[in-house]
Amino acid sequence: PMGDRARLLADAAAFPRAAAAKAAVANREAALNALLPALKKQAPGVKPAYAHVTNVGDYLVELPSGARAPPDWVRVSSTKKLDRYWPPAVRAGVEALQCAREEAAAAVAAEWRAHLSSLAPHYPLLRDAAAASASLDALLAFADAAASEGWVRPVFKGVEGDAPASLDLCGVVHPMLAAAARATGGVAIPNDVTLGGDAASTLVVTGPNMGGKSCATRAVALAVLMAHAGCPVPAASMNLTPVDAVFTRMGAADSLLLARSTFFEEMAETADILRLATPASLIIFDELGRGTSTSDGAAIAGAVLAAVAASRARTLFITHFVRALAVDAAPAGTVAVAHMGATVGREGEGPDAEDTVTFTYKLTPGACPKSYGTNVARLAGLPPAVVSRADELAGALDAGGGLKVAG
Repeated sequence: PMGDRARLLADAAAFPRAAAAKAAVANREAALNALLPALKKQAPGVKPAYAHVTNVGDYLVELPSGARAPPDWVRVSSTKKLDRYWPPAVRAGVEALQCAREEAAAAVAAEWRAHLSSLAPHYPLLRDAAAASASLDALLAFADAAASEGWVRPVFKGVEGDAPASLDLCGVVHPMLAAAARATGGVAIPNDVTLGGDAASTLVVTGPNMGGKSCATRAVALAVLMAHAGCPVPAASMNLTPVDAVFTRMGAADSLLLARSTFFEEMAETADILRLATPASLIIFDELGRGTSTSDGAAIAGAVLAAVAASRARTLFITHFVRALAVDAAPAGTVAVAHMGATVGREGEGPDAEDTVTFTYKLTPGACPKSYGTNVARLAGLPPAVVSRADELAGALDAGGGLKVAG
């Protein structure tokens, strides 16, 4: 366990005081266990082992509720089925054990301080050895990745004049997803992503719920980090100009102590990104603006999208607000739209027929026609009547009508 110095000082010859103290603790524990046979003779019905109850005590002797205990036994606690006691011998043994444990803690602390003092003159050598071991471990991991099928060495390009930064990934997969797929006999779907250079620097990613948007963008960010660490990447090819920072706005939680809502935290992080990012940065926004009303959220997402597009920073912008973002109004060639593919079918007949959505997990040019959120609700187990009503309300909204919650 973390901070367990006693286990570190395992060499009795090197740390005799700690070893003697630990042996004293073990002897006290053995003495308590040796009392059990005699206790069973004093009170028939004693359980075969001591009990530990949080916030009550250790080495408690349990008897069935109502059973007669010797008069000098102290009852510590009771339940409907059990009474718990401390016989005098056990109580004395527990006190002795506590003293032994305190003495052991003091002995271990003293031995540990002495051990650290003895190492102080050798600290620079130990530090350098640890750093060398860590570097060797990292290099071995990189070598293992380089020998793996489907991993390649990234190619860095220089930036020429005012040319925009670029990132070109072909067949990239998330390494953890790929490992999980191999373990189950499956395969991770690779994706191609191009940002900057001759392509748009900002890619708006849409798609159905659970369609793989966040996983695909995480794979891109992870590949960039691995490339800058000198590691091969899980892709068919990777060409990029250097990235000075990776900024992500994915997920959020409120702060009760600071009285800051989830949406406030989201906006604060977005403000930091807009202030700190440069044209050489990589930015990922995941469903920005979903923590407030649809109109305000879409408006903020659209304004932030315009800002990052103007900055020319390489950006992946995941959203369900694509129809409200005015992507067509962005300067030509700065923003492109793609979606995670899915095929839609119908299951059943007549009024009971339902849409079925099959995810392809493939990044495809163009916007997604729907988010298919009610499909996820159905998969999550919402009652069929609720899902059916949600489909009706979604259809009304898509048609430009308002919501009628009742009826």
